[in-house]
Amino acid sequence: MTIFEAAETGDVGFVEKYLKNGGDPCATIDGPWAQTIAYRGYANGHKNIVKAIAEYVLCEGLNVSGVAFFDVLCSACIEGDLEMVKFLYKTGEELRHSTDSYLNDAIKNNRQDIAAYILHVRPKK
Repeated sequence: MTIFEAAETGDVGFVEKYLKNGGDPCATIDGPWAQTIAYRGYANGHKNIVKAIAEYVLCEGLNVSGVAFFDVLCSACIEGDLEMVKFLYKTGEELRHSTDSYLNDAIKNNRQDIAAYILHVRPKK
């Protein structure tokens, strides 16, 4: 089994072992567009995969941001997953500083609750 198959099937134990053994939390798989481990889990309904990766990244003293989570946040804004948007904004400082595209995704998809939340938490300019 690959790390991407584990994420796709929701095998959080495999993902945690992969990370503990030095696996890259930002690894991507080639395809029509690059998909991260977190996105592969999220796209298949496994929010626990995203949370496990975020917890690992935080425990390592890193910031929940960058390649590993931007695509998940974008999808959450489009799909109306306010719980995931809140989770990622709470754990990812850098995510809060790049809100315009996520705000646009929420507005374009009539996700008013998400747009209001982003406007509330984003840094004042």
